[in-house]
Amino acid sequence: MATALPSPTTTPLSAPYRPTETLPPPLAETSTPRSVLPCPDREGILRAETVPSSISGSPAGFFVYLPPCYAFDEQARFPVLFLFHGLGRTPDQWHDLGLDNTLDHLILSGQIPPVVIVLPHITGGDSNDAVFLADVLPAVDSRFRTQMDRDHRAIGGVSRGAEWALRLALRRADLFSAVGLHSLSPSSNSLADIYLWAEAVPENMWPRVYVDTGYSDPQLPQMQEILQVFDLLKRPYEKHIPPGDHSDVYWSEHLREYLVWYAGGWLNTNAPA
Repeated sequence: MATALPSPTTTPLSAPYRPTETLPPPLAETSTPRSVLPCPDREGILRAETVPSSISGSPAGFFVYLPPCYAFDEQARFPVLFLFHGLGRTPDQWHDLGLDNTLDHLILSGQIPPVVIVLPHITGGDSNDAVFLADVLPAVDSRFRTQMDRDHRAIGGVSRGAEWALRLALRRADLFSAVGLHSLSPSSNSLADIYLWAEAVPENMWPRVYVDTGYSDPQLPQMQEILQVFDLLKRPYEKHIPPGDHSDVYWSEHLREYLVWYAGGWLNTNAPA
């Protein structure tokens, strides 16, 4: 059982990573979308949080995005999406991709329901899984008005973060109903583990799986090997191989598609609209 959690602690945002490639401009309509929400908010709130770790002894940090009108109805609860950054990066990677503005536009225009987004800082490995499950996930559910059930919880990542997301989604299929694998970059010798984890997931607990990789991505053959595992086990997934490579430019161009896909599992639920 996780230790009791303290009151929220807000810390300054770290200096964002500045990619060398040129990112596409943000959605032009994000500044003035027509809002379908019941309050005058026009943008979400981004917070930096820390929680003491009962596993590592060092504080675990994460960003959280609270959607527009989060404070309007104190009884409303929201689905939650956890997104992992790539290897050697930080949660700032998602801000550089345009996550905040894209979310604001999609929520205000009613294309997706209001959702809480969590961006953990993670380096991979079993110890990070333990910290995430014992400390970060309970902190999110206790500090924020999330819908605390599998059907309203999803996880995903880019590059190596996609492997971390897949590992958690398969090993704890009771917690996540969907997983997004964006330009999955698997670690060496991970294929056998993924096979065993996927095989152990009961058929009725298999999550929705979204897989995309640019056609010119050097990691495409490794991703296809993992899809062969899913095929062998007759596990369904949704696959996209559009033009593109393994870069922030590619992920930024497809960010809206990712968010709409994640939200597709919540549009017909009792999540606030």
